[in-house]
Amino acid sequence: MDKITEIIPDDMPRWAREAMEKGQLFNEMLNRIKDLERGSTEEHQAINIIFDGPPDHDAGRFVEVETDDGKSINVGEWIKREEGVWVLRITELPKKQG
Repeated sequence: MDKITEIIPDDMPRWAREAMEKGQLFNEMLNRIKDLERGSTEEHQAINIIFDGPPDHDAGRFVEVETDDGKSINVGEWIKREEGVWVLRITELPKKQG
Protein backbone atom coordinates (compact mmCIF):
# COMPACT_ATOMS: atom_id res chain seq x y z
CA MET A 1 0.00 0.00 0.00
CA ASP A 2 1.29 3.50 -0.90
CA LYS A 3 2.07 5.93 1.89
CA ILE A 4 -0.29 8.91 1.98
CA THR A 5 2.60 11.29 1.21
CA GLU A 6 3.29 9.40 -2.01
CA ILE A 7 -0.23 9.94 -3.40
CA ILE A 8 -0.68 13.63 -2.57
CA PRO A 9 -0.59 15.59 -5.84
CA ASP A 10 2.00 18.37 -6.17
CA ASP A 11 -0.67 20.80 -7.37
CA MET A 12 -3.04 20.26 -4.41
CA PRO A 13 -4.72 23.59 -3.52
CA ARG A 14 -3.39 25.40 -0.49
CA TRP A 15 -6.76 25.19 1.30
CA ALA A 16 -6.70 21.38 0.93
CA ARG A 17 -3.13 21.08 2.27
CA GLU A 18 -3.96 23.28 5.27
CA ALA A 19 -7.14 21.32 6.01
CA MET A 20 -5.24 18.03 5.70
CA GLU A 21 -2.58 19.23 8.15
CA LYS A 22 -5.35 20.01 10.64
CA GLY A 23 -6.99 16.62 10.04
CA GLN A 24 -10.03 18.37 8.54
CA LEU A 25 -9.72 17.66 4.81
CA PHE A 26 -12.95 15.68 4.53
CA ASN A 27 -14.93 18.29 6.50
CA GLU A 28 -13.49 21.14 4.42
CA MET A 29 -14.35 19.35 1.19
CA LEU A 30 -17.94 18.83 2.36
CA ASN A 31 -18.22 22.51 3.34
CA ARG A 32 -16.95 23.60 -0.08
CA ILE A 33 -19.40 21.28 -1.84
CA LYS A 34 -22.26 22.71 0.26
CA ASP A 35 -21.15 26.26 -0.65
CA LEU A 36 -21.17 25.35 -4.35
CA GLU A 37 -24.58 23.69 -4.10
CA ARG A 38 -26.21 26.70 -2.45
CA GLY A 39 -24.31 29.27 -4.51
CA SER A 40 -21.76 30.59 -2.05
CA THR A 41 -22.50 34.11 -0.83
CA GLU A 42 -18.97 34.59 0.42
CA GLU A 43 -17.40 37.62 -1.21
CA HIS A 44 -13.80 37.65 -2.32
CA GLN A 45 -11.40 40.54 -2.50
CA ALA A 46 -9.79 41.72 -5.68
CA ILE A 47 -6.07 41.14 -5.99
CA ASN A 48 -3.66 43.76 -7.29
CA ILE A 49 -0.41 42.62 -8.88
CA ILE A 50 1.99 45.53 -8.48
CA PHE A 51 4.76 46.42 -10.94
CA ASP A 52 7.18 49.35 -10.83
CA GLY A 53 6.34 50.46 -14.37
CA PRO A 54 3.81 50.11 -17.22
CA PRO A 55 3.67 47.24 -19.69
CA ASP A 56 5.88 47.97 -22.70
CA HIS A 57 9.07 46.68 -24.34
CA ASP A 58 10.99 47.74 -21.17
CA ALA A 59 8.32 46.37 -18.86
CA GLY A 60 8.27 47.10 -15.16
CA ARG A 61 9.38 44.53 -12.63
CA PHE A 62 7.10 42.68 -10.23
CA VAL A 63 6.85 44.33 -6.80
CA GLU A 64 4.13 42.53 -4.82
CA VAL A 65 0.54 41.27 -4.65
CA GLU A 66 -1.87 43.11 -2.37
CA THR A 67 -5.56 43.69 -1.62
CA ASP A 68 -7.44 46.92 -2.35
CA ASP A 69 -6.69 48.12 1.18
CA GLY A 70 -2.93 47.77 0.58
CA LYS A 71 -2.31 44.58 2.56
CA SER A 72 0.37 42.33 1.08
CA ILE A 73 -0.97 38.82 0.42
CA ASN A 74 0.28 35.42 -0.70
CA VAL A 75 -2.17 34.15 -3.32
CA GLY A 76 -0.17 31.44 -4.98
CA GLU A 77 3.25 30.20 -5.81
CA TRP A 78 6.04 31.07 -8.22
CA ILE A 79 6.79 28.30 -10.71
CA LYS A 80 9.74 28.24 -13.11
CA ARG A 81 8.81 26.70 -16.44
CA GLU A 82 11.15 24.68 -18.63
CA GLU A 83 11.23 27.42 -21.28
CA GLY A 84 12.78 29.79 -18.73
CA VAL A 85 9.79 31.97 -17.83
CA TRP A 86 8.32 32.36 -14.35
CA VAL A 87 4.60 32.05 -13.57
CA LEU A 88 2.74 33.33 -10.52
CA ARG A 89 0.10 30.60 -10.19
CA ILE A 90 -2.89 32.04 -8.32
CA THR A 91 -4.78 29.26 -6.61
CA GLU A 92 -7.65 31.17 -5.02
CA LEU A 93 -8.86 34.68 -4.32
CA PRO A 94 -8.55 36.02 -0.77
CA LYS A 95 -11.76 36.14 1.26
CA LYS A 96 -13.02 39.51 2.43
CA GLN A 97 -12.34 40.13 6.08
CA GLY A 98 -15.53 41.09 7.85
